[in-house]
Amino acid sequence: WGSGLAAEPGARFVALVGQYHARRTPLYGSEPAVMHLPGGEVLTLAPAPAGGTGWNCRREGCRVFEEPTEIVPPRGLSAPNRMSPAEGSFDLWHSPGRPFSASPPVNPNAAVRAAPPPRE
Repeated sequence: WGSGLAAEPGARFVALVGQYHARRTPLYGSEPAVMHLPGGEVLTLAPAPAGGTGWNCRREGCRVFEEPTEIVPPRGLSAPNRMSPAEGSFDLWHSPGRPFSASPPVNPNAAVRAAPPPRE
């Protein structure tokens, strides 16, 4: 990622990732994708907790999971809540104004593999 961006001075790099890979801080003993980008003008937008469904890999495996929420944030951008455990991990939340819906994986065989054990 970083080498491709460095090869094009002045270029903008856009990566669409979920909350985990948009984090600026390590989680579960590993570094999310954004931590591998060169410093400077990096703006991280994470999906707001709007509920719905999401394709995730968890201890139970890789599949569609329900993402419950009590309140769906209005459409647009907002700062992470100071009480949120994500505070400081992202620059902004983005919300579609309605619950998310899971997209099928590009690799249909991904559903049959189990999630790796968490790192300590």
